[in-house]
Amino acid sequence: GIYLQPEKRVQRQTGPSVHSPSGFILFCVHESGDQARADRKNDEARILQRPWATFPFPKTAELQMPVYDFVSGEYSGENVSLDHKYFNLPLRRDIIHNIFDYHRKFGWRTFKTTLTKGTTAGSGVKPFPQKGRGKARQGNKRSPLLIGGAKAHGKVPRDFTIELNRKYKLLGLKTMLSTCLFENKLIFIQNESIEFPKTKILDGIVRNFKGSKLLKGAVKHDFVIFTKEGLEQLELILDNTEQDYYRMGNAPRE
Repeated sequence: GIYLQPEKRVQRQTGPSVHSPSGFILFCVHESGDQARADRKNDEARILQRPWATFPFPKTAELQMPVYDFVSGEYSGENVSLDHKYFNLPLRRDIIHNIFDYHRKFGWRTFKTTLTKGTTAGSGVKPFPQKGRGKARQGNKRSPLLIGGAKAHGKVPRDFTIELNRKYKLLGLKTMLSTCLFENKLIFIQNESIEFPKTKILDGIVRNFKGSKLLKGAVKHDFVIFTKEGLEQLELILDNTEQDYYRMGNAPRE
């Protein structure tokens, strides 16, 4: 299976390890360190070649993550099990890109407008005769070709919001969770409570981490920190949302 453990208390067990920026070690069953790195590269290349169908972890492997103490940063001796439905989906770059684009453009509207040929002040009288002047024909004094006329192809109010189905957005969330686990960017702690809600105390907690600083690494490398209770609530919300979205498909046929 695949198991994530803290670097400080891990001894060489079944095989080599792949180091992550956070100071954790992702254990795989291989024969040598060079072989582990080569297999990791092959896995990444395989996922990039078929991202729509390749799962980052074996379906039969149990996904377990260590739980850390928030104050000391040490391994607490507890582990959490992750569901394959939410943390082992194909790493679809196109889905994540579309979800990012959706949130980036959500609510993006422009309201600036310019006077067009139909809204510019002026009569509709033909300014010059059609023929006999030896010049180009003119049919409206509000034409963009004339001084004081309208603006050709001017700005109009626009809405850049992208429409996405709710099932697509749910799939994007699960894909991003799987990507964070594959990139070793998920950190689990027991709880986030401290003795007093003071910045000085929190600063002391951050200073206790040396080398592989938990919170500093989380801020610097875009890590995601979960509490045990938060993970349970997240899985419950995802279960309820999935049942709500797919209730017609899961309903028995009469």
